[in-house]
Amino acid sequence: MLGVKDVVWVFLACGSGGVARLGIQLLCSSWFPAAWQGWGTVLSNALACFLAGLFSGFLAGSGTLRLALLTGFCGGLSTFSAFALDYLPLVREGHWSAWVLVFAQVIMGLVMAWIGLVLADAIRV
Repeated sequence: MLGVKDVVWVFLACGSGGVARLGIQLLCSSWFPAAWQGWGTVLSNALACFLAGLFSGFLAGSGTLRLALLTGFCGGLSTFSAFALDYLPLVREGHWSAWVLVFAQVIMGLVMAWIGLVLADAIRV
């Protein structure tokens, strides 16, 4: 059962992860030309996945710290870390269905973002 303390820690950690992501985006926007601005997202996602694996390995079980670092900080830095940790066990166990889910997640994410943009353009007119 989650308590108020857990929720507050996730809230604070998530904000910290978001600020870290902003910092990465700003650094990359100053380092890379406009055509390569996507590197900020790539690096945020990669760092979040690395940290999620690290925290998950060191903080087995449940608890406020694990919740704050994985759900909060890594979630604020990138939800891709949760995506990676959800499917990695399936991949490691050799379930081919994991690859279907991975590709479905990526394609569905792109399609849904596109639909959202089209809808926003239609409503704005």
